[in-house]
Amino acid sequence: MIPRLPTFSIRTRMLVGSGLMAVLALLAAASMIYAASETARRLDQVTAAQQRMELFSALSARVSDYAVVAIDAANATSITWDARNARLYSRREIVDESFGRIEQALAEHVGKATDEQEVNRRATFSISVARMRAQFRVLARAMEDADPSAGVEPLRARLDGFATQFSPLLDAAINDERRERITALAAIETLRSRLMILALGVGILAILAFLLFQGTLIAPLLRRIRTTTEAASLTGGGRLNTRLAIDRRDELGLLFANVNRMAARLDRRRAGVDADRARLEEIVEERTMALREANDTLAIIDENRRRFFSDVSHELRTPLTVILGEAEVGQRASGLTDADYKASLDVIHARARRLNRRVEDMLRIARSESGRIDLDQSLFDLAKAGRDASEDVAGLVTRRGLTLDTALDLPLPTLGDADWTRQVISGVLENAISHSPSQGHLTVVAQIGGESLSLTITDEGPGIPAEEVECVFTRFERGKTARAGAGFGVGLALARWVMESQGGGIDVASPAPSGRGTAVTLSLPRLLEEDE
Repeated sequence: MIPRLPTFSIRTRMLVGSGLMAVLALLAAASMIYAASETARRLDQVTAAQQRMELFSALSARVSDYAVVAIDAANATSITWDARNARLYSRREIVDESFGRIEQALAEHVGKATDEQEVNRRATFSISVARMRAQFRVLARAMEDADPSAGVEPLRARLDGFATQFSPLLDAAINDERRERITALAAIETLRSRLMILALGVGILAILAFLLFQGTLIAPLLRRIRTTTEAASLTGGGRLNTRLAIDRRDELGLLFANVNRMAARLDRRRAGVDADRARLEEIVEERTMALREANDTLAIIDENRRRFFSDVSHELRTPLTVILGEAEVGQRASGLTDADYKASLDVIHARARRLNRRVEDMLRIARSESGRIDLDQSLFDLAKAGRDASEDVAGLVTRRGLTLDTALDLPLPTLGDADWTRQVISGVLENAISHSPSQGHLTVVAQIGGESLSLTITDEGPGIPAEEVECVFTRFERGKTARAGAGFGVGLALARWVMESQGGGIDVASPAPSGRGTAVTLSLPRLLEEDE
């Protein structure tokens, strides 16, 4: 057991030393507070004088600007007299603002004076500023009331007279502020010298107190703490059998005994902790890996689902538009023959079947793990797909009062999904129809170029700004010029995906080669004879 601690313990010795240090600290603090207060006051004077000097310099620059503007306005013959006065008035307001800041700074300066004599001395500064402001107002009034037919020479004469009276006052004000700044700096230097002497005396006393404190308490205490640190390092390195020697019956002796008991307990528990930590790390690694794999899978599924639902609305809208259009024709038209009704019903039936296939495709995608559209790869004629798509929108073209010319007699054999390609062409045609003006003209032209086939759909609409062309291929991006109700911004994004998935592409040119409207070109690889 550790016996009861003696009366003159580490705590008592530290209290005595701390009390001595506290007395010296209070003395130093009182000196520093006084010095800081006085220095702050003097620095405030220096700063305020410097700021007022800067305000006077700014006033000089703004008055000079006013004079330059006045001369330039008098020389300018291309502006009216009212416009000239407006320019002068704006510059005058800037100068008045500078005077206002100076007057405010001087008022604060007077308010900080400590005696009546100082108040009177500082108040004289405001009189000089008032005189300068009065002289400027006289100048401004003369400039604004000057006869425009008199030319620039009278204005120059007025400015010279103003400068003769204004400059001495301004220089005197700046010199007064400079003298006050120099006086405050000199006071700070005197205070600094006194403070250095006081600091030297306090420093000597502090050194003596430190030496006394160091020899009687700090040095022995540091030796014992160093021993404790070395033992703690050994213990932290894994040597839990390290023990501290208890040479004194004081607070550190009691601490050493407690540390020794704690080290013994830690040594007994280390083996169990090491085993538990190893097992925990294995479990965390396993769970982390499983969670990471699950998150990656969920992210892929979520991205595919969102892409699917964004495409559904656009893909279902195209056949529904044709069905509704044909139904409206049948409801409103008069004088139609049975053949006409049959043709309209055939179109409705064909589009309904296509819509049914699209719904089945979308449901299959929704149930799949990938969430992507599966495209067929079979031989079909791109020109025929263009003709079929043109027939799909024929009713819509007629209702809008448009004309549609096609040049699709040239066979364009290729490999791909004929149904989806036709759907893409129909969607592009619907976009062209919706953006075409009344009585507008649309064209669909087939071309063969090298190893590719293409269909170019051209309208006479307002076109797309160059900076927004790429935006039309981004999902839900319609650009700033997109017309309200013109779609949800997924049509061309899906169209690009369909064409590129078949080895082709889609390009937009606005304006079209004709100089107006927009041209959309759909391209697919050309089927060569050896491929057949």
